[in-house]
Amino acid sequence: MDNNYEMFSNGHSISSIFTGVFYKAPLCRAIIYGSIGSYLMISFPLQKYKQLFECNCQDIFFNRQIWRLPVSRLAFTEVKYLFLCIILMFQFKKFEKRYGTRKFAGHVLGVFVLTQVLEFLMLYSAHKLEYQLDSLPSGPIAVIFSFLIPFYLDLPRITRASFIGIPITGKSFSYITALQVSSSSIPALLCSCIGLVAGVLHRKNVFRVRSWARVPVCVSRVLHRFLGPLLDVSAPALPKNYGATLELQRIEQEERLEQTMLLANIQQHRSQLLSNRIRDQRSQWSGAPPNLAQDPPDDLIQTLVGCGFTQERASEALRLNNSNLNLALDYLIQVQASAPPGTT
Repeated sequence: MDNNYEMFSNGHSISSIFTGVFYKAPLCRAIIYGSIGSYLMISFPLQKYKQLFECNCQDIFFNRQIWRLPVSRLAFTEVKYLFLCIILMFQFKKFEKRYGTRKFAGHVLGVFVLTQVLEFLMLYSAHKLEYQLDSLPSGPIAVIFSFLIPFYLDLPRITRASFIGIPITGKSFSYITALQVSSSSIPALLCSCIGLVAGVLHRKNVFRVRSWARVPVCVSRVLHRFLGPLLDVSAPALPKNYGATLELQRIEQEERLEQTMLLANIQQHRSQLLSNRIRDQRSQWSGAPPNLAQDPPDDLIQTLVGCGFTQERASEALRLNNSNLNLALDYLIQVQASAPPGTT
């Protein structure tokens, strides 16, 4: 009771506790709030327009309503998919915090285009094979499932417990939630698989999706100017001993531990990188000096960002080392090791 009284006497509320977890993740907050709002709108006051957010082979190929495919991805029409996908999106907000909102928005845009193409090819194949395919579940299920690829590959496993010899990690709940979505119906399973394929294609940079799927800086600034006051939240300042925030504290501790484990993996390979540095420097000295005006490849920047460095520092390190990934990584490690405590 004393902790509760202290919490609310200091001006904190349940709303501030919940919105605080979206610090540096305004796009995820917009997706989650927009999904809830759109579902409520088409379920009650705009129920007569609910059919516009559903699509199947008959609508696209017989009625020539191809527009239904992208429109059906803008809103959920079933509460079970809405609830489960919101849980997944809440877990994937850490990617926006790591990559930045503009980079995260480019990822969402690229994956959305890929899933649209793959879903159209799937419906076209079902139409040609005369396979009776029910209406695809509405909502951005495939886009959300695409984040399972970096979620599995980039985030380390943190074992909490074990059950019958099976380790239970901090990511197990997300996998169970995804399995529950994909196993609900055949169309949901197909959308889930398409999302996973799109995630792999985006990670492999197939069709150079990372090059053209970008949000222009001018568009990002305009959106931030008008929507920033509605979506941005300040850093959460909560009492450390408040019982209701134990889950939030656990999430923050896991994120810090993930960053520590990423840096530990870098230190593990540091000796190998240092041995390669001599050979790389010799080839660099025999060639042209660093071209500081040339932008390094985006995939190399993304690799360093995935290791926990900011995009600006990753780009600068690659420029100084002629887009050599090993030299740039060693440079960033040395800069971080020599930085005073408390600096970023």
